[in-house]
Amino acid sequence: MTSLSTSTPYTIVRDLRCLPEDDPIKVYIRAIVEGRSSDAPEITGYIRDISARVNKVENVTTSLITTAAQSALVDPGYGFESSERFIQTLAMVGLYYPYPNSVSDTTAMFFWDAARTAKGLKDIRCKLRVMTPDDFEDLQSISLIDSLSTIEPPRRLTSSPTGQHQGHSPEQSHLGRAASIIQELYYIYQKRCYPFLPSKIEEHDGILYLHTSSRHPLAVTHSFPVRRFPLELSSHFNDIKACLTSQDCFNACGHLFDLITLFTSGLNTKLQEYHIHIRNAVRPTVYVEPTSRTNNNMHCRHTVIRATTSSGESFCLDFTGAQYGWEDTISPWGAFTDTRLRSVHSFKPFGTENAECRAEAAASRVEQVSRQCFFELSDWMVHVVREWLWGEDLEVMDLLQLPEDEFKMAKKGLLDFVDDGFGKAIDDMEDRREYHFVMRDGAVHIQKRGAHLQEQIFSN
Repeated sequence: MTSLSTSTPYTIVRDLRCLPEDDPIKVYIRAIVEGRSSDAPEITGYIRDISARVNKVENVTTSLITTAAQSALVDPGYGFESSERFIQTLAMVGLYYPYPNSVSDTTAMFFWDAARTAKGLKDIRCKLRVMTPDDFEDLQSISLIDSLSTIEPPRRLTSSPTGQHQGHSPEQSHLGRAASIIQELYYIYQKRCYPFLPSKIEEHDGILYLHTSSRHPLAVTHSFPVRRFPLELSSHFNDIKACLTSQDCFNACGHLFDLITLFTSGLNTKLQEYHIHIRNAVRPTVYVEPTSRTNNNMHCRHTVIRATTSSGESFCLDFTGAQYGWEDTISPWGAFTDTRLRSVHSFKPFGTENAECRAEAAASRVEQVSRQCFFELSDWMVHVVREWLWGEDLEVMDLLQLPEDEFKMAKKGLLDFVDDGFGKAIDDMEDRREYHFVMRDGAVHIQKRGAHLQEQIFSN
């Protein structure tokens, strides 16, 4: 990648401003702003023009955009159309620039807004306007970007990461306690059942990079699909939490449905799963894997849960927010949408994703074994939690209603019990080698013991 060490907060504006009016990049941006680029075939035409730019003015930004267009045409990947891949990559360009996070976020969102406009999508809540071609000549826009460098997005929307304060209603206090337990159990789960092979954690210019190794060697040795996260990679727990949650927000609505339901079913609270695009990350996390594309979580869909109490209060439950540098598991829904929500992709009743995943896991196709494996792992977590509740002769609501000091002691006892019991259960699964990695069609897959016999039967 082109070196960006000499970049300044307004490099993108400066780089694009110097382009001639007939440069394909400037033609494309003008078409976006004027609403003349709205469907995939038309966008693909602009991408072809950019990939073969004739009037070349080379700088950091133009080089990145041209390379993005060329890559999108050659290998869009993952079932994307070339226009979708280009749009996603274009949105990431701004985050390669090493300057403070809020500026990085805002500059990247110039591309993100432009790309979403090209797709005909509208943000429900968006307080950052799209820059127009005229802004490239406007020194005030440069001053605006420069002034944003002093703004730090909030790590917390409440003074407590669990949202608990004196004077709150019992409903809110119980929801906050439930969320805090689910969060800690989720970290226990991820520390023992980590699906990647992390090799290095490093931070550069306000972005955390999680480097991982290829899983191909594990497939050759038929290794177990999950492993313990190597905590020794960082002495900073916020780094560890960011890595544990990165690329995993889907689990909150899919694989961990039963755990969340266990702790919230007695609260008389309506839950909805929201799939969203976010903004104002304190520190984005970039996942780097040598056999696939670098993946910046700022431009993937994020999943949160909206919890509405019987009194009408709404809260955001975000169990994977640490990957953005956020420190609160629960926050008022209004504060979350005003500060962190960029747009809503979709929302459904809580349990929709779980039902769809369970249906996939039950399908008689070998490629669905991975679903079966991860559901079995999460089922063990719920089983161990229930074991502790039975041993303590407690219902979940009894636990959530304990006096503060007793609740803290009980919560610690629960977490210690699960950490030990769940770890032993997964160790036993690993020893049995019921699930293991295999190579199939040049890619790594999870296979269940005896699955090769099923494959033979299906092929006959």
